[in-house]
Amino acid sequence: MEGFAHCAEQNTFLVGYDGSYPSKMALEEVMIKVVPKTKHKVVLCHVYDPDKDYLPAALQPEAMRKEMEVKLTSYLPHQRFSLVWERKLTDRNTKESFVHTANTVKPDFVVVGFAGRKHEGGKETILGSAADFSIRRANASVIIVKKNKSEGWAPSDGKTMSFLVCVDASKASVKALQAAMTLSRSKDDKIVIVHLAALDQESLHQDCRKEAVEKKYQAIMVAHMSDMPNVELKIMENTPDMSLSRHIVDLIEQDGSFDFVCVGADQMKSRLSDKSLDNEDTWHVGSVSDHVIKHSPCTVVVARNLG
Repeated sequence: MEGFAHCAEQNTFLVGYDGSYPSKMALEEVMIKVVPKTKHKVVLCHVYDPDKDYLPAALQPEAMRKEMEVKLTSYLPHQRFSLVWERKLTDRNTKESFVHTANTVKPDFVVVGFAGRKHEGGKETILGSAADFSIRRANASVIIVKKNKSEGWAPSDGKTMSFLVCVDASKASVKALQAAMTLSRSKDDKIVIVHLAALDQESLHQDCRKEAVEKKYQAIMVAHMSDMPNVELKIMENTPDMSLSRHIVDLIEQDGSFDFVCVGADQMKSRLSDKSLDNEDTWHVGSVSDHVIKHSPCTVVVARNLG
């Protein structure tokens, strides 16, 4: 099975940037946790609206471009980063123009900041429109950065990272594990592979039952992760009083050490007639993944099963 090479190849991370705090945190997360000790490339992407000439001078497109070019140059060689500054398309809004640009660049990962709004109870659970649109329309895996405190760009060279990977019998969940391996920089990183088993196992196809899922991921661990001492497979039983997605979020919150939680998404044909979307393929994010994306306290990776 291909795709499990541990941080062995160059991947491209396209970061959506508009000068806002969430976009700054998205770029910071990439510079701290993704880029160091790798060959990865960063593409900083800004889509601007020429009609918004009332914005402060610091947020004008050319000013932001110059600032970010100077900053990136001080951290990365020129061959490992590029800046893509694009005017908003006349027949599309900013989020559609951003995804159009991302799909033209064809990165391995699209990175966006989580600009959630507070729901009942005070938790930020409503995705910003740009992040939500990217998850469903970008033809790349999407990283939604959840970070509310700047740490600067100093790389965490000596720090290992921790990943929670949610799996089931789908191909998309294998891609989620492959994404974790891509982001992992050290063989000492902690990777917890978790499968939450449904209560009614008898109603499931044999390949979807917990025994089959456990056997599948044990084989992957032996074949591709035997040199990583901190990899663990957990099979957890669901309970009648709590949803599968709530179990996952509780696990993340109780552990408190995860840097990334990785989930999968499958492709399906869009039936939308809105011509601004070009009737392109869209991505199906299941209810469990959707809940994790909105409620996880740590950064979420939505891995694509591109076939």
